[in-house]
Amino acid sequence: TGCAEARKTSAPPPSLPLKQVFENLRAAALAGDWGTVLELQDRMEELMANQSDGICEWVLGAFLRGQKLGPTRRSNPSLLAGLEERRITLLQKMQRVPDSVASMVDLGYTLLLAGKRKEAASFFTRAQTLGGAHGHLSLEFRACTGLGQVASMSGRHEEAVQQLRYALAGTSLVQHDAPPASPEEGLARGREADYQVQLLQLFADALLATDRFDELAPLVARYLHLGEAQSRRRGRLSFAMLHGLYTTA
Repeated sequence: TGCAEARKTSAPPPSLPLKQVFENLRAAALAGDWGTVLELQDRMEELMANQSDGICEWVLGAFLRGQKLGPTRRSNPSLLAGLEERRITLLQKMQRVPDSVASMVDLGYTLLLAGKRKEAASFFTRAQTLGGAHGHLSLEFRACTGLGQVASMSGRHEEAVQQLRYALAGTSLVQHDAPPASPEEGLARGREADYQVQLLQLFADALLATDRFDELAPLVARYLHLGEAQSRRRGRLSFAMLHGLYTTA
């Protein structure tokens, strides 16, 4: 999940040998060639030892962004978790708070995919605390969503309701009348809408698990609005995103 509040900063491009290893590593990961991945990861670590923190963070960030869009996040989440944790250390060292909080949220979801709920909750809690302390509220709310998901998966439905209600209260439903000004803005809008759909689905499940049926009705209109917006964005009517709420309700 990318967080809009995290800032994009530029760094000098890596040296040619490091860039080549990076490209080969990315290709091997996308192909699922984990033997080659481990070899190239060791080589990349050797080359990064002589680079600045900014270049090392750039390499790790670029690799992680690419893999989260591919199959690696589900097929080998442990690889990404280790690299993400290293990137968090670099971001904190460089005092890039929003980026480090966003990476903590990303790491929490990667750890969830690896079945490590306790570790995921630890990073979500760190992100919630740090995001709230520095006024990065959208990141704090995303961390609350992660904590709610962990609680729900662990059978702690009352706790899930409280976390997800707080996250939903802080997540505005933005109406975009004008088309996006750029492809990047369009992607950002799509990611935000996808996040809101996920949050609504999690909250509806938690309400059902605690017999709070009276609170479900207000969610339907919000869910339908998002469904319509997503259908327009994708150029087709999507019933899949509405199916979960209606079948459980």
